[in-house]
Amino acid sequence: MLFRSVAFSLCFAAIVNAPRVAFTQVRVVQGVVIDRASSDEIAGARVILTPLDARDTLARAVKYGAITRSDGQFRFSDLPVGRYRLVVRSVGFEADSEGLAIPVGLRSDTLHLRIALNALPMPSQDVVVSGTREERSLESVPVRVELVSQEEIEEKIMEKPSNVIELLNESVGTRIQNTSPASNAANIRIQGLDGRYTQILVDGIPSYSGLASSLGLTQLAPLNLRRVEIVKGASSAVYGPDAIAGLINFITKDPSEVPEFSAVLNGSDQKGYDASAYFGQQFDAFGLTTLVAYHKQQMVDIDGDGLSDIAASDRFTITPKFKYQINDKITGVATMSYLTETRQGGTMNAPDSAIGKVAPWVESDKTARFDLATSLVWKIDESRSVTFRAAGMHLDDNSFFGASPFAGVQDFRLADMQYEFPWSSHRLQIGGAFQSDRFQDKTPNVESRSYAYSDAGGWLQDDMGENAPWEMLFSARIDSHDPYGTFFTPRASLMYRPSGSLTLRLGAGTGFKAPTIFLEDAELYGYSNLRPLRSVVPEQAQSATFDVNYHAPIGAVAAHIDFALFTTNLDHALLLNDDSLASHILVVQNATGPTVSRGVECSADLSLDELRLVASYAYLDARQTDADRTYSLELNPRHWLGLTLSYEDEEDGFKAGIESYYIGEQRVQDDPFRSTTPSYWLCGALVEKAFGVVHLFLNGEDLFDVRQTRYEPVFLGDPLQGNIQPLHQWAPIEGRMINGGIRIVMH
Repeated sequence: MLFRSVAFSLCFAAIVNAPRVAFTQVRVVQGVVIDRASSDEIAGARVILTPLDARDTLARAVKYGAITRSDGQFRFSDLPVGRYRLVVRSVGFEADSEGLAIPVGLRSDTLHLRIALNALPMPSQDVVVSGTREERSLESVPVRVELVSQEEIEEKIMEKPSNVIELLNESVGTRIQNTSPASNAANIRIQGLDGRYTQILVDGIPSYSGLASSLGLTQLAPLNLRRVEIVKGASSAVYGPDAIAGLINFITKDPSEVPEFSAVLNGSDQKGYDASAYFGQQFDAFGLTTLVAYHKQQMVDIDGDGLSDIAASDRFTITPKFKYQINDKITGVATMSYLTETRQGGTMNAPDSAIGKVAPWVESDKTARFDLATSLVWKIDESRSVTFRAAGMHLDDNSFFGASPFAGVQDFRLADMQYEFPWSSHRLQIGGAFQSDRFQDKTPNVESRSYAYSDAGGWLQDDMGENAPWEMLFSARIDSHDPYGTFFTPRASLMYRPSGSLTLRLGAGTGFKAPTIFLEDAELYGYSNLRPLRSVVPEQAQSATFDVNYHAPIGAVAAHIDFALFTTNLDHALLLNDDSLASHILVVQNATGPTVSRGVECSADLSLDELRLVASYAYLDARQTDADRTYSLELNPRHWLGLTLSYEDEEDGFKAGIESYYIGEQRVQDDPFRSTTPSYWLCGALVEKAFGVVHLFLNGEDLFDVRQTRYEPVFLGDPLQGNIQPLHQWAPIEGRMINGGIRIVMH
């Protein structure tokens, strides 16, 4: 406790039971604040005294504050006799508090204190695995890795408990792009590149590409997530195909010895409802976690045009995870997940019999998905380990876009092994993997667009100079892809740490992706009249990043500042042929020139006591060259700004925050109303109050009701005649949303 080392040993029980005294006599309290582990003095610590014996409201509101000097010393004078609550806070240390009494009749007018604080584990010590496929603290990874912590996940659950969209949409350099205004399908863009270039993983398993990418992020429930790791830039050297723009790894919770239970009940003014629950516990050698989630959304027409702006959906998810400690060195994990969903948008109040008919126009989707993932980790000793993994996914999807059906089945299989071991001053990792991705097109009366890809890859990774000021990480992978041949994808990262608070990184990587029909533009048109792929080649990318990270107190403010420069060059990007589009036929071809994305990202995370301010800015210049013409990639704001201010009082269980995001002008094509969109601001607010294990929350999104339909429609044509042409969505269409509910947190 805080005052075990108080110079004067006070008998608090006697003081508490003594008669109250008037606030007339004065005393002095002075002391020193130190680090309990090192006994070093702590400068800049905040010491607050709050009177407890005051009889009137004004006196009870008085607080006495001081900040420790460079020698850790602080001093209060002219203090009334009585009881106080003393709180000490310092950046990087656990806040602590205790009752303190200044009684009448002290032998000295001065009370001397020696206060020892326990150091907090820094946020950068969170384990990450995405960047290097090995367990490393965030601050020591040579590859730039951005983290969404569990605390941030819990905040976003109150904003959007049904899926992970809000976890990603507000991170600098990432952007959720809606791909269908009727079904509200969406995917994630990194640094301006289409969503298909972002590899989505859950616990390291890449099973969200192809058919699974169109609705995958809108179906992934967040309540069982422990953290989210974002790696920007081409990363095929470690994870194989698809990681061109970067990768996002959703890490689920492991069972703990202390039982953990959490649940969320949520409702919104837009007729959406959520109920989800999570439980986890380790029972000796056996551990279990379980997530059960249900989401219900009614169809809503915000702008009154007779077409839905929010699709109706009904979704159920169950995800059990089993962990078994076979012995002191071998641990096995198995995770299963089952999801089923129906979704419908389009003409309001259309009967079910209209699905698949010429009139009225209805977009519907039925999804059934099953996942299974297993892993076995053998810790040979403290420095050597072997990991085996196997996983599979089966997805069945049946959709209608007006009268045009689209149906398919995707099967994904993965098996890999890696061995980590030290050698001299190097830490080596060798591994091999085999994966297959098969899509069977079941759409009736069309030429089949099925594909069957398999990939066998092997990689070597060398980490040189671990924990030294200079550290280099080099990875190289060779993939034998059927049917597209052999690919060599190296990656290198150099990290320099001139001090404990400053880190500089320089990295470059490569990546490749086998072509599929699942393009954002093709999905916008419902894959209608989409021709099979012919004479196309894989897309390949090279990227480079330079970033600076500063993490240290600035006076009494905890500061975490990031600055990054990036560039990506993508060759053979898949595009829809403009001439065929004029005839309402979708033909996919490779671009004749490169796709180039470059820009700047910077953010500052500042904390002072209960207040936290996060300011982020991104500049993006993304261009495509094709057919001797260079143009800006559509739906990419050149400027993006995010501001978040939050307040949290852990003792009172109160939390509040406001956020505002500026989205700059964007280029659009095939839009009869404009070629450049207006800029706009999105604002939201959140309030939460805890009463023991019960947390009540109220959240507001898009408070100024910014909607694309205030400027122009998102559909052209007559929906009652089944004649619809959707337009690209460059702003929200669902408008202002207020939601609230109950969280139960027990652990």
